[in-house]
Amino acid sequence: MKKVYSTFIIALGILLGGCGSSAPRVDIPEKKLPSWYLNPPHATATYLYGTGEGRDTKDALYNALNDLIASLGVSLSSTYSSDTTVHENGTYTHKDAVYQNKIDAQVQKIRITNFEVMQSQKIGFKRYATLVRVDKKRFFATLKKELDDTFENFYTHQEAIQTHNALEQLFAYRAIVAQSESIQNKLRVMEELDPSFDKTQYLKKIHTIQKEYKALEKKITFSIHATKDAQLLKDVVAKGLSDQHYRIVNKDDRYHFTISVSMKIQYANSYGFTLARSAITLKTHHNRGAVVASNTVTITGQSAQGSAIAKQDVAKRFNQLVKQEGIEKVLGLSVN
Repeated sequence: MKKVYSTFIIALGILLGGCGSSAPRVDIPEKKLPSWYLNPPHATATYLYGTGEGRDTKDALYNALNDLIASLGVSLSSTYSSDTTVHENGTYTHKDAVYQNKIDAQVQKIRITNFEVMQSQKIGFKRYATLVRVDKKRFFATLKKELDDTFENFYTHQEAIQTHNALEQLFAYRAIVAQSESIQNKLRVMEELDPSFDKTQYLKKIHTIQKEYKALEKKITFSIHATKDAQLLKDVVAKGLSDQHYRIVNKDDRYHFTISVSMKIQYANSYGFTLARSAITLKTHHNRGAVVASNTVTITGQSAQGSAIAKQDVAKRFNQLVKQEGIEKVLGLSVN
């Protein structure tokens, strides 16, 4: 019986093998790449061009826009919001773009709008190619308007808060200082688009703002007062401020702020653990006494060794919170 079974298996294998070897071979012809992709237009006095491919039309478009400004040495953030130019049966027609997306690079962001998709074609299985162009003058004008608006908004805001506390003024400076790298990248792109463009006035503005920001940051000081129950938290707050380059000293001027730290704590026992349920209140006062920021955080510490260790666990968790969120957010200050 075993011999018959073995013979049947061998015969079946030969039969299946024969069928497999006689199956017709299917060759998928390679799709010819379009000429506009192999030999894209060169940049002219009026337009910049870029080509790209990807797994879908959106990916291809993003890569085409990257290619368009690759020679400028910056990454980009592209908003797909312009009309698409599509080639259909030998004629060009316009229709609303189907791409509505925003892709942000990690660094050196440049936003491109008002681009045209000149060609878009499937070139293989899940592969698409795209040709885009941008009008140089329109691109330059858009970047210049963005820069002018950025500085105008900053100066308007600073003028409006001249009588406010120093921290609020500092955060206004910080908001534009954080954009300094982006501003300089835009200036480099604008130089490429228009060689006659002089970026000196913009560089002077950002340099002055950075200098004023550093000077104001050095003037701001803090002192910290904690209730008896909150003494363990005082050092955590002090280190958090120092890590943000703030000085901890006792002064009395308009650049000085006092932080009061208090804590209400309740103990409970659960499954052999002591729980320390705490409500930590932090208030930041201006030297004139006004509260400029306030925040309350709830933290539960625990320990199998009693209430004292559970309370230390609260301080440990509070320290982790400050490291994770930043001292300014924990204090409830207005940060940008």
